[in-house]
Amino acid sequence: MPAFRPGPVRPVRGMPSKTLLYRVGYVVTAPLFPLLRRIAPNLVTTTEALGRAMIAVATPAAGVRPRILRPQDINRLGQSPPDQG
Repeated sequence: MPAFRPGPVRPVRGMPSKTLLYRVGYVVTAPLFPLLRRIAPNLVTTTEALGRAMIAVATPAAGVRPRILRPQDINRLGQSPPDQG
């Protein structure tokens, strides 16, 4: 099972943190994420991409080989699946 090393994670959708300090931190740093994403897109990920990557790793057909998954790996694995429509 690979280890996840996500780096800065931008929270999107879902439940807010129960820890007040984290919630304040998210509010304060929220304007920095788009800038960081432009400057260093391989360093930032989202909670959504992280969750999808975890599911992809747990799927036997995924064939994930790296022992350590960094933000660029997490973002690649966590991309939205193409529409099946």
